[in-house]
Amino acid sequence: MNNKKHLFALTVLTFLIFINSGFSQRNYVRMDEIQGVPMTITYNLNPNEKNIDGTPFLFEEWKEVKIERVDGLNLLAPEAKYHVESEDLIAKIDDTQFLVDNKRQIKYFYIDDRKFLGSSFGQGYFGFFEVLVDTDKVIFLKKHICRVNRGKPSNGIIKATNDEYKWDVEYYVKKVEENSKPLGLKVNKKSIILKSNKYPELANYLNKIKGKFNDEENLIKVFEEFK
Repeated sequence: MNNKKHLFALTVLTFLIFINSGFSQRNYVRMDEIQGVPMTITYNLNPNEKNIDGTPFLFEEWKEVKIERVDGLNLLAPEAKYHVESEDLIAKIDDTQFLVDNKRQIKYFYIDDRKFLGSSFGQGYFGFFEVLVDTDKVIFLKKHICRVNRGKPSNGIIKATNDEYKWDVEYYVKKVEENSKPLGLKVNKKSIILKSNKYPELANYLNKIKGKFNDEENLIKVFEEFK
């Protein structure tokens, strides 16, 4: 009797795992299995990029990327990269590179265990932000910045310098409410300042915080403890 119960429980567990796996697979439509590959356009590397030192990509290798769109369609790109300078996702399908079109339709994308939010911000800009903290009150965000630092020609004395990609980060915070936009933060070693008057509750909290904020882990703790 015990063996039958054990076998029944194991069968049910296996069935539930199978069903859950099936739903997980169905949630994301593989881009390389869609005929015509909608929502993509052929991507050609800008020839000028070959002459710039460094890289505009968050990671050099091709990785699996999951994309969740605002219209509810979820896509899986088995091989993709994030081009930080242009803030675009580049997918590779059958050795052809595609630009994932309509990026304003992207709500989230996931690389490994990292989550990125797509959102309007500032004066009509749109960009992607890495989610560092996500609570029921606040979302703490990190924006990867990549710009081209133009080189200088030789003046006969000083050697010419090449163009190069210069990397930086900026931090933002977002209310957990519909249609809220990321608000900029000014972070230095001794303070975190909200550069907006749209979230006075958080601004008051940050004004009272004392510590050393040159370490990202310390920043994360600040927003995890905001109640």
